[in-house]
Amino acid sequence: MKKRIAILLIVFLSISIVSCTKDVKKYNPVIDEINLLSKSEKKQLSENLIEFKKEFGSEIVILIIDSTHEQTILEYSIDMTDKMKIGRKGIYDGILITLAKDDRQVRIEVGYGLEKIVKDEIAGNIIRNDMLPYFRNGEYYNGLLKAVIYLEKLITENQELVGDLEGVLFY
Repeated sequence: MKKRIAILLIVFLSISIVSCTKDVKKYNPVIDEINLLSKSEKKQLSENLIEFKKEFGSEIVILIIDSTHEQTILEYSIDMTDKMKIGRKGIYDGILITLAKDDRQVRIEVGYGLEKIVKDEIAGNIIRNDMLPYFRNGEYYNGLLKAVIYLEKLITENQELVGDLEGVLFY
């Protein structure tokens, strides 16, 4: 009987430890499936985004893929945002930057809780003015970094609007 209790206790503790570890590692802010960025570039972006999340709570994730295949970049980004559960529950303050290199497409998908800060036209301007000029020269890191810095600045300067869902249309 004591042996069974000990085994159950070990199993329970193991599951608890794995669950806790999973939660800690859950936030991976730079997912580069095609190794477009160097290790140091990924590290620098990740450290910046992790620190931003610690300080302000909002999450920004960068997803780099080769192609969205049969989906549009909009459909793909929305699907990935839902699967990845970016942003805090009930606050919906996540942003996904999706770069599909072979498709030559990029999208900034903004959670409902940040829509008063990063409106569609602002996201479009960030892509056109801050990202694409660098991407055209193969400087993907610089374009992503510039977008991240701009998004972080908008969020920090408008903290009172984070999570304000009044008047936001849910689709």
